[in-house]
Amino acid sequence: MDAILKLAYPAQTEEQKEKYSCFFELESIAPGFEPEITYDNDGFRIMLTYYDCELLGQYVDGELVIEASTSIGGPGYHACLVDIFDGLGVKPIRVEDPTGYYEHRDFAKLQDAMDEWLKDVSASVLQLHRNGGKNIGVSYNPHTTPEESDHFAFCPLGYFEKEFFERAANGERLGKDFFVWWNKEPDALYCCQVAMNLIWWQVIWIKPVSETEEEVLSSVLTCLEKAYEMDSADKGQKSLEYPVAEWLEIARLAGDAETERLLGERFGEIGKGTLGYMRGNIVSGIDDWTFLHRGSMYISEGDNGELIWKDDDFEI
Repeated sequence: MDAILKLAYPAQTEEQKEKYSCFFELESIAPGFEPEITYDNDGFRIMLTYYDCELLGQYVDGELVIEASTSIGGPGYHACLVDIFDGLGVKPIRVEDPTGYYEHRDFAKLQDAMDEWLKDVSASVLQLHRNGGKNIGVSYNPHTTPEESDHFAFCPLGYFEKEFFERAANGERLGKDFFVWWNKEPDALYCCQVAMNLIWWQVIWIKPVSETEEEVLSSVLTCLEKAYEMDSADKGQKSLEYPVAEWLEIARLAGDAETERLLGERFGEIGKGTLGYMRGNIVSGIDDWTFLHRGSMYISEGDNGELIWKDDDFEI
């Protein structure tokens, strides 16, 4: 259940390889996030944003093959990647784009193609459920999954119920509600959806003790504030729904008293937050084994590079 954009470029000489060095200088496409780059003699991986999307480049048989999944990011992310590839100034040898966007460059058609992808996936999810499937994940990080619940499926922007997939399978255009980046520009909806993806998948709902945890909280606050400022600015009213309770909780975890004050002025009395997979139990995978643990645990690296999950009471 993945939409893959894949391109191949000539890379037979060191001079040709040097042309692609700009890949290591890409800017973030998400507020508050710095690209993460790892590379070796065989290629590289670049994370441009939080929502489990990466560029994977590999040098194979005199070619540089670059691929990326866009079924989490959506049409906005897909179009952004094509712009990045255009910026190389090198014509690819081959292009595999299941949406057709690389050729036609019609963004409305790209949105239609992603809606069609969601339609097909929804039909598959419903069939999987009829066959007894449970705890169904759609466009998610397979190394971290929420424990089985009463919800129909877990997705990049939270739990989605059976009715949603039935509507999508019947042809209703629901991509705007499913994908993180729906429109071409990084608009208010995009900023809000990035924050929602972080709230569901990466906020661990305890006081941060590492730089990474602080950055996640800071990025949520940055994205939500940016979305709020951009949202219907010319109309004087807001068109988006905001996770206000979670917004306040994250501000408190981050020690951001000014945001707490602003939220009180904007929204009045605010209830308790409930969103976030990490509030419950999580199944994590390493290599060929998995284990169940509380989502609200710190993750660190041991002396030998091993991952350690721990909180005040327990360590794995």
